[in-house]
Amino acid sequence: MVREKGVVAKKKIKTYDGLRQKYFGIRDLGKLDESAVRQLHYWLDEKIVSGNDTKGWQKFDFYTFLWILIVREFKVLGLDNNVLIKCSKGLFDGKNQPIKEFENAILTCLKDRKGLLFLLNKYGDFEFIENIKDVPNSPKARPYMTFVVIDITLILLQFLSVKDFYGYIKEHGLLKEREIQVLNVLHEHTNAMVTVKFLKDQVTITDKTDSIEQFLGLILHQGNYKTIDIQI
Repeated sequence: MVREKGVVAKKKIKTYDGLRQKYFGIRDLGKLDESAVRQLHYWLDEKIVSGNDTKGWQKFDFYTFLWILIVREFKVLGLDNNVLIKCSKGLFDGKNQPIKEFENAILTCLKDRKGLLFLLNKYGDFEFIENIKDVPNSPKARPYMTFVVIDITLILLQFLSVKDFYGYIKEHGLLKEREIQVLNVLHEHTNAMVTVKFLKDQVTITDKTDSIEQFLGLILHQGNYKTIDIQI
């Protein structure tokens, strides 16, 4: 579990409380994967995902929308519905916490630029860990137990790559202004070259096939950069 001092936690609550507003609809999933829209209706029926039915329209907050993306990955691996239902309840139900563990994990990746792994065992128990080497020491990873691990950055990368979400991303400060500018350039200019300079070295993104994913992965995993240069 990722723990933080009270001051840090309170700052996150104040900064990101707006992310709990029901902003996203079922059609927004189609911006990432049109084929998953029909599946989402099934996940709602099975209580794997919980929405807010407003005048006949299902609406989701930011955290639930990311959970939908995680479910999509888990279903590719063939995870049982009962495992995901239990996990979903643990992530969202009960506990009048000012900030839930799942929310804190997401915000840690975004705000602190610290990569976290989502560990889930076959009983639906979950935990967030910082390093794959920590898995043997996790209370949820008992000996000889089957479990899966998803990098939270992978899920954030999928969301942050969608240009239609950039207004939301900017409004809630999920990325810095310069980072959003770079993403817009990469969307509009396929031949653009981006160089991210760190204290001791620099990384230039030259592969045009997945430059947006490379850029996001770089800044989310190595957030302490000095400058970002763009050549068009």
